[in-house]
Amino acid sequence: MRNLLDRLFRLLLGIRLENTPNIQTILKNMGWLSLDLGIRLPVGMFITAWVARYLGLEQFGLLNYAISFVAMFAFFGSLGMNEVLIRDIVKEPDKRMEIIASAFLLKTCGAAFTFILVIILSALLNGGNTLTTWIVAITVASLFFQSLEVIDCYFQAQVQSQYAVLARVTACLSMTVVKIYMITHKMPLIAIAWTNLAEPAISALVLLCAYQVKKLSFSVLHSSVVRAKQLIKDSWPMFLSGIAGTIAGRIDQVLLHYFVGNKEVGIYAAAQKISDMWLLLGVIFIIPVFPLILTFKAVNEDLYWQKIYQAYRFLAVLGIGAFIVTVLFSGPIITVVYGKEYQNAAGVLAIYMLNPLVCLISGATAYVMVFEGLQRFQVYRAWAGCAISIILNFLLIQRFGAMGAAAGTVLAGALSIFIMGWRKEMRKVMPFFGNRQSI
Repeated sequence: MRNLLDRLFRLLLGIRLENTPNIQTILKNMGWLSLDLGIRLPVGMFITAWVARYLGLEQFGLLNYAISFVAMFAFFGSLGMNEVLIRDIVKEPDKRMEIIASAFLLKTCGAAFTFILVIILSALLNGGNTLTTWIVAITVASLFFQSLEVIDCYFQAQVQSQYAVLARVTACLSMTVVKIYMITHKMPLIAIAWTNLAEPAISALVLLCAYQVKKLSFSVLHSSVVRAKQLIKDSWPMFLSGIAGTIAGRIDQVLLHYFVGNKEVGIYAAAQKISDMWLLLGVIFIIPVFPLILTFKAVNEDLYWQKIYQAYRFLAVLGIGAFIVTVLFSGPIITVVYGKEYQNAAGVLAIYMLNPLVCLISGATAYVMVFEGLQRFQVYRAWAGCAISIILNFLLIQRFGAMGAAAGTVLAGALSIFIMGWRKEMRKVMPFFGNRQSI
């Protein structure tokens, strides 16, 4: 495994692993991340396709609308503080209990606020549609269990990602079995919606058990008002950009629901699920590689930028390659995975497959912006992308339906990257504007 990765890193980035500090930690994290996605990606795609076939376009669309509607407000529950939480636990291990308890209390309050807000908005916007409101309410309740992400943050700070992987895989496999039972016993949509609540609940329970097995504990009594204020102060840039990012990423399905109907949401969601598989493969590369590239900055600035541009090129090749392969076979892929009822999703998939390319470049440049101390521009970019996404989706969905939503989402993401490249401070960070003399 190590020899294979060594060859891969040398081929793509010219990096020799034996010369890399903390290589065992990097390889271990890559291994657990690969195992996590290697199990959840195929299993998730399998059960999603089966659920889509069982529910049909209308109900599958309604289920995905509920998920997207809740996701638009979910950042009020997470508060965007995970990165700050990990940093503080690493810097102040003796204050671990205070940090975790304060973050848990903040996240729980955020989840309660989001729960009330989402249910009120859903009831108002859906005209008293009881089924829709119930599905939204069940889905948004999962945010309470996501408050226990603070335990995941602790394990990440200790470089012990195996516990989070175990929790996610256990929850995924458990709910897959439950969904299979529900489908084979012809259970209604509302029953399947409950799995949106049960999966994060199981994941949180496994994390809590792992935390207690290690003889660790926390109580809200250890929380601190001073610490809570500091966490909020340090997290606000990520919070603001996170809100914009979730709105931009989910507004398409919400507007489809209101302007065109749940069948179009079902078509769009079917294409999106396949596209997201390619995106996650790129994420496996980004998460370990960019922190590794940062180690070159203190040694050789030119070499550091050379590695960044090499990584950009690899991500571009991956995104374009995925686009070409999927577009050529989009029709058969949709028919085999979802059935003939979803055949109109082939055209949507052909457009939406540009999204992994856009998202991978955006994610990579976000890392570099942090490396260069340009986080504030991430907030500007996120809100620019959000505004463009809302405008384009509003205009295109009413005329072109799911095809318009796909085009609007991809264009918004691409334009938000391109616009920031015109800022003088950002030109070197952007792959289109960077100084290529160092390549």
